[in-house]
Amino acid sequence: MDPIIPIVVAVVAVVITSIVLLWVCLRRGSKGRTICLVGLSNSGKTLLYMRLIHNNFVRTQTSMKENKATLKTTNKSGSEVVLEVVDIPGNERLRNRTWRQYIDALLGVIIVIDSVNFPQETRDLAHLVIEVLSEPTVHTRRIPILFACNKQDLALAISCDDIHTTLENEITQIFSNPSVQLDSLDQTKELKRVKLVSSPDEKFFFSSLANPVEYISCSARGKGDENNCTPEINKISKWLNAVSL
Repeated sequence: MDPIIPIVVAVVAVVITSIVLLWVCLRRGSKGRTICLVGLSNSGKTLLYMRLIHNNFVRTQTSMKENKATLKTTNKSGSEVVLEVVDIPGNERLRNRTWRQYIDALLGVIIVIDSVNFPQETRDLAHLVIEVLSEPTVHTRRIPILFACNKQDLALAISCDDIHTTLENEITQIFSNPSVQLDSLDQTKELKRVKLVSSPDEKFFFSSLANPVEYISCSARGKGDENNCTPEINKISKWLNAVSL
């Protein structure tokens, strides 16, 4: 037998093995197809979910389990993409348990905010935002984050700009106060959280994150009576198109 043949076979085997390993690594490191809607209870997540999936208005109640369905959209190149949209319960215990089931498949996160009740919920919402942003997978994969300031059709709604600034200040205060201890900030737990600031004296800014972050105003309900109300969610649909692969 020609002595060169075993060498050729060995080289081919190495090349094939390298290609397979590279493919596996790329698959593991690639983003998923799941969009998670997260937020506090009564923020309007489930109604927004119903608007995106079924394009209709329904009266909703506090979710005790997640809702999920597929949504067809178009990406930047004009190709059709099928996403999985998941409405995560607002209850903190249910949220933490359910959220972790979808992290590995994340493509993007929509944080839904009640713009009317925001002043009373600022601290709780800041905690939720920290939980999302300090999640290692969200940080490592630079998962896009959309803050959907809902209920902007109502007179008492706080503007997106004010919500943005207030949340940055609230998160800064949380990290600067050593007496504030959150489970999400406990570095002794099994899950190693990402540090969002390097020191307690540092001011937190969303613009400093590796993740793409956007704030948009919206209204899942829309103006008018229940039988004739048109939602204002076009900016969310455009964001979904933009983040789709």
